[in-house]
Amino acid sequence: MRIVIAGAGKVGYYLAKTLMDSHEVILIEKDRQICERIAEDLGIAVVAGDAVNLKFLQDADVGRADVFVAATGKDEVNLVASQIVREHLHVGKVIARVNNPRNELVFRALNIPLTVSSTSVIAQLIHQEVSVADIRTLLTLERGNLEIVEMSLPGNAPAAGKTVAAIAPSLPRNCVLVTIVRDEAVIIPRGDTVLVAGDRILAITTLDKASELQRALLGN
Repeated sequence: MRIVIAGAGKVGYYLAKTLMDSHEVILIEKDRQICERIAEDLGIAVVAGDAVNLKFLQDADVGRADVFVAATGKDEVNLVASQIVREHLHVGKVIARVNNPRNELVFRALNIPLTVSSTSVIAQLIHQEVSVADIRTLLTLERGNLEIVEMSLPGNAPAAGKTVAAIAPSLPRNCVLVTIVRDEAVIIPRGDTVLVAGDRILAITTLDKASELQRALLGN
């Protein structure tokens, strides 16, 4: 896979270093001295130029990339570079780093759906640890807004001994029970499925409803 990364700061550098063994990685950086140092250090192609210059991006053959990552330390550069590469060079997968999480909505509104904000990710992890201690997040989807979670049902849980249909009114919206693991059995829950103590329940929930889901099933 051909991956072009704009920005050779710490994020771009370590991303390139991580991917270079299994992909063709090209770095774009405005500072020529940094380009020379990283090219010598990593042994990959590092191109000196401006990631928001369409002519430069065309000359650098960025349009042949499978993935373009805008990873500079400036949100305005990442936004403009992502738009140029997506709209003019027609690269199918464009990922933008967002330094200020308040700018995420701007990126999405301007048709850059794949964004990464380390600040938002850390904040979400803290939120999960503090408010949803009995739920373990297995997978995060939709830029961190949707989760697949797992929880174990204790004997004193309000949901223990009740059918899925009986507890359904107490479940928050946008939450779905997906699977119940009971001993060696994997059960797809239906309305008449009875939850019992010791069940491991897998559910899909939005991040803002995870604590409500915990209260409905576990009671704490």
